[in-house]
Amino acid sequence: MSPVQTRREPCHACGRPRGHSACAAARCSFAVARCACGQPNSGRAGWLNVLQTRREPCRACGRLEPRGLNATAAPRRASSSAAPRRACGQPESRRAGGQTEPLRTRKLTEPGRACRQRGFTLAEAVIVIVLTGVVLAMVGVFIRQPVNAYVDQARRAELSDAADTALRRIARELPTALPNSVRVDGTGTLLEFLPVSAGGRYRAATSSSGAGNAFDPADAAATRVDVLGPAVPVGAGDQLVLYNLGVPGADAYTGETRRALTSTGSAVSTLVYAIGAGPFPYASPGSRFQIVSTPITYACAAGAGGSGTLRRYAGYPIQGVQPASTAAAPLAALSGIGNALLAD
Repeated sequence: MSPVQTRREPCHACGRPRGHSACAAARCSFAVARCACGQPNSGRAGWLNVLQTRREPCRACGRLEPRGLNATAAPRRASSSAAPRRACGQPESRRAGGQTEPLRTRKLTEPGRACRQRGFTLAEAVIVIVLTGVVLAMVGVFIRQPVNAYVDQARRAELSDAADTALRRIARELPTALPNSVRVDGTGTLLEFLPVSAGGRYRAATSSSGAGNAFDPADAAATRVDVLGPAVPVGAGDQLVLYNLGVPGADAYTGETRRALTSTGSAVSTLVYAIGAGPFPYASPGSRFQIVSTPITYACAAGAGGSGTLRRYAGYPIQGVQPASTAAAPLAALSGIGNALLAD
C-alpha cells in the first residue's frame, strides 16, 4: 500500500484547514475525516454537492452546527432507537419518518431563569403597608377639616330646625293666652299661661222690650250669662273668666275672676256656672268674657356642654303658685301628650 497522501481543505463548518485522505485504499468513497472542531469533512470535490451541509443554530445552546448527510454520520454504530445528539451534546427528538428535531429545552445558562418565581417577600409586603399608612395619614390630615365642617353644619341645621319648630309651636299657642295670665319663673326656664278656647260678649242689660237676662258681675247670686252673638263651644272642665287683671284680688289663677262652668256643648248660648266665693271683682268694660281650659307650661332644661331639652306640659289643674320644677308635682306626674318633647 502506497503512502497516504493528504491535502488540506477548509472546513465548511469552521473554515479552518483540515486533513483529508485521498488514498485509493480508503475504506469507502464516503469516508471522511473530521475537523479539529469535531465537524465532519465535506469529502472529495466530486462529492461536494452530496455532502454539502447547512449551518443552523442549535435551539438548545445557540451554536451553529451542520445539518445533512455528514451531520448524521456517527463515528460509532448505534441502535436505530438511540436518539442522536448534536455537536454541543444536546439530544435531538425524533419525528415520524426518521427526521429529527431538536428538543425545546429551557436555557438554564440564562441568568435568573432557573430560580425565577412568582409572589412577593415579607419585606416587600411590610414596605407596601408602611407606604400605604403614610399616604392615608397624609390624606386624613387634609380631609379631616372638611369632614368636621360638614358634620358641624349638619348638626347646626338639625338644631336650627328643631328650634324653629318649637318656636313656631310657642308662637302659635301664646297668642291664645288669657290676657294677664302669662307668667315666667325666676330662672327664666318655665313659661306658663292659660289658653283661651272660646270667648264673646255677654248681655249686660235687657232689650228695650225687656227681653233677655241681664248679667251683673257684682251680683253674688248670679249664675247665668246670656251670650250675645254666636253660641260658643264649652267642653268638660272649662271655666268662665271675666276681666282678668293678673293682680291680687283679680287673678284667674287664684280664682277671683274665674268660675267653673256646668253647661257644656258644642254651641252654648247661655252659660251656667257654679257660685263662687263671691261676686266678680270687676265688670268688663266691653262686656267680654273668655272660656279657658287647663294651663300650659313650656320648660327649657339646660344640659352639660350646651345641650338641653324643651318640653311642653299640659293637662294639670290650675294652681295659684306657678310650678317651679319639672321634677316636682304637678309636672312630674304628667306623661304622653301632657309631657311632650319638642327639642333636644
